[in-house]
Amino acid sequence: MNEYTPEGNQGYGQQPVSPTPMAQPQYTQPAPQEIPPQQIPQPQQEEPKKKHSFVKILLVLIVLLVLGGIAFAFLAGNDDMDDYSYSTTTTGTKQTSGNTVAIDAPAGCEATYNQLLEANAFDFSKCEDTAIRSGQYAAEDTVAKTNLVLVFDASGSMAGQVDGKAKIDIAKEAAKDFVDTIAGEGGINLSFVVYGHKGGNTEAEKATSCVGIEEVIPLGTVNATQAKQQIDSFSATGWTPIADSLLKAKNILLAKQAENNIILLVSDGEETCGGSPVSVVQSLKAGDPSITTSVIGFDVAGEDEAQLQSIANAGGGDYYSVKNALDLQEAFNQYNQMLDEADFTIGRVIEEVYDIGYVTNTYNQCMMGLKREQAAMMLDIHASELVGTECVTYADAMYTQRYNGLEQAILKQYTNNKNTFKTLQ
Repeated sequence: MNEYTPEGNQGYGQQPVSPTPMAQPQYTQPAPQEIPPQQIPQPQQEEPKKKHSFVKILLVLIVLLVLGGIAFAFLAGNDDMDDYSYSTTTTGTKQTSGNTVAIDAPAGCEATYNQLLEANAFDFSKCEDTAIRSGQYAAEDTVAKTNLVLVFDASGSMAGQVDGKAKIDIAKEAAKDFVDTIAGEGGINLSFVVYGHKGGNTEAEKATSCVGIEEVIPLGTVNATQAKQQIDSFSATGWTPIADSLLKAKNILLAKQAENNIILLVSDGEETCGGSPVSVVQSLKAGDPSITTSVIGFDVAGEDEAQLQSIANAGGGDYYSVKNALDLQEAFNQYNQMLDEADFTIGRVIEEVYDIGYVTNTYNQCMMGLKREQAAMMLDIHASELVGTECVTYADAMYTQRYNGLEQAILKQYTNNKNTFKTLQ
């Protein structure tokens, strides 16, 4: 049997037929022509000036990239502002860190550098400013204002007696002394809210009494004479709407802005108008954590006192348990001392925030000014025709010394200012 041969289209048993070779075209290589030497194109030499311009542009791009990546660093410096001269002219030397470094100035380069610096120099006079508060927080524009709402119980139970005298009268005397004290100190806005003085203590009069909550002294600067007249104007007669009275105090404070908003409740019993004082204070504290509620419990015990203590706890304030006139007077004195301490603390914190912001903002402004000056100088030195090649190295070295000295001086001034007010706490 014949074997299958895969070549071409030949059949079984046939021998492969070799294809007839095709005639190959004949190419004639042209003889090279000689070109006279004078006609051979010669590579053009780039003008030195153009090559120099390309280098300048490259340097500018590098400088801009470096400047764009620099972040402000708050590190301790070694030089005071007084150690560095801000003059926009030079005589071939520069003062840094108290040392003078001489730089050789080729002919005419000193004048060229001075002209560039005169045109691009940033005004660093503000960077020498040391006008921080220095602990004088009592300056008028930094005094911490306290808004105090004094909520006063004039319900029927306050007509009861302690040591032969009506509790309402004891409480009034203590409140009037307190008003005299805070009026003399200043820095406190006072509101006086009273409840229980409307209607009566019968069931028929309950509704009238429970809604009879009144701000007899509007929140504002304390006028001791008028305030004491208002305190003497009501009597103890009705029910005890503590929850709604605290809500009224909250609304009074929300209408005013201050650094220290506080409520002081003076009461001899628990809520009797169906409200939930603890829930009210919890809600108040959640809505505005800056509001603090303290309580003076006057001649109260058991569940009544437990509720008053819970109000103070929920309000983030203090609870004062008093049994007589002397105790009540002492409680008001302690509370006033707390107000003084809070006023000082808040005032100092506000001032410190101001100080930090002031010196930090000054530092940032000065550093930004220095960066802008550096960018302008580098462009003029390396990427313009203002500086000849013989002056570039000199101008660059001169400005580098100026930049380094200013950077350290600005940082040192910032550090000194910051440390100054921190030592005054």
